Amino acid sequence: MADIQQKDAKSNQPVDDITYIPGEGDPAKVKWNGLEFKAHIPIKVSRSHTVLVPLPVEVTAPDGSRLTRHVEKRVPMVELAKNNPSFSVNGETPIARKMGTQRVPTNSDEDRGYCIAWIAASTAASAMNARWEAEAELRAKCGCDDRDIAYLMPFFHARLEETKAAA
Repeated sequence: MADIQQKDAKSNQPVDDITYIPGEGDPAKVKWNGLEFKAHIPIKVSRSHTVLVPLPVEVTAPDGSRLTRHVEKRVPMVELAKNNPSFSVNGETPIARKMGTQRVPTNSDEDRGYCIAWIAASTAASAMNARWEAEAELRAKCGCDDRDIAYLMPFFHARLEETKAAA
């Protein structure tokens, strides 16, 4: 697409059309940096309209080691929109959304840590019981044996009692 430079009639500043393109489950309108974007309706935004963004800066410590610090800098909203899958700039196709990957354990050591984490985060006894049953196949796939189960059970039962008492 040809880069046709548009200018704001009042300020004579370069402007770009930014269009909010919601994904599945996203709201029909969003407010960003004081501007309200309605789904699929382009908004003219001046390139001088900026957002404070923490950007990494590498510095050298007195001992010679390299450290990364984050310093807030003003970045044009248009540049941020170009790298956001929910926005289209000047009719261009937005960048592709990256799908998250589910982290599941692959061995018994990882499974113990995985189980401890979800047990600690659990808030309902019924959900804990259902999840424990549902993950039986995963534990088997990870090679968990009776010792692994015996290790997890005190944590599981303690948290189960806590969630029952809190209900």
